Amino acid sequence: MDVLLFFRAAAGMVFVMFVPGFTLSWVFFPERKDVDDLSRIGYSFVLSITSVTISVLFVDLVLGIDITTEVILATLCILILIAIGAWKAELFLIGHFRNSPKSDTNVGVDAPPDITNLPDSIEGSIQLDQERGDGADTAVFPEENPEESLSGSNSAKKSQKEGFFSRLSEFRIRNKK
Repeated sequence: MDVLLFFRAAAGMVFVMFVPGFTLSWVFFPERKDVDDLSRIGYSFVLSITSVTISVLFVDLVLGIDITTEVILATLCILILIAIGAWKAELFLIGHFRNSPKSDTNVGVDAPPDITNLPDSIEGSIQLDQERGDGADTAVFPEENPEESLSGSNSAKKSQKEGFFSRLSEFRIRNKK
């Protein structure tokens, strides 16, 4: 009889302290490559403790159902089924967007814009505004050494970019007054 009680307690601990969090960890990290196995086990314990506590408090305080072993068991089963359904829906959506012909990156979302050439594009837009003459609200920064920027050397471009950011901060300080 003591052996049966021990196995019941062990199975109950696993069911309460591991299984709900394990299913929720698949919702947060839907693919196996998203997180390693040891981290998933750690997340499982943390998510189980929090989700079981919140769901039992919800059933007791909000729904007004008295807490018994059967109610806790039913609550955990519903929580696990909801997590499995959310995980399957998430996998479906990931697979749907991954196979979408609209995406160039093949992951379901567009790639972030390339900002490596941002200073060049800002300087180019300032020069275009100057040439059009409609840059009333646009910052106008004279070149430090126009002959050096025409030569196209890397050091000149580097100093031009550094000078641009320092001039931009000076412009912002002047216009705050």
